[in-house]
Amino acid sequence: MSDATTTELPAIERTLELDASPERVWRAISDPDELARWFP
Repeated sequence: MSDATTTELPAIERTLELDASPERVWRAISDPDELARWFP
């Protein structure tokens, strides 16, 4: 038997439609140089 507990945390969800390919979006959020350009 397990005594593990689950804690639910509040979440913020947002849906965006971007005029870019999934590959371009992934690169923008996963490449440190690209990320620095978006969030200086």
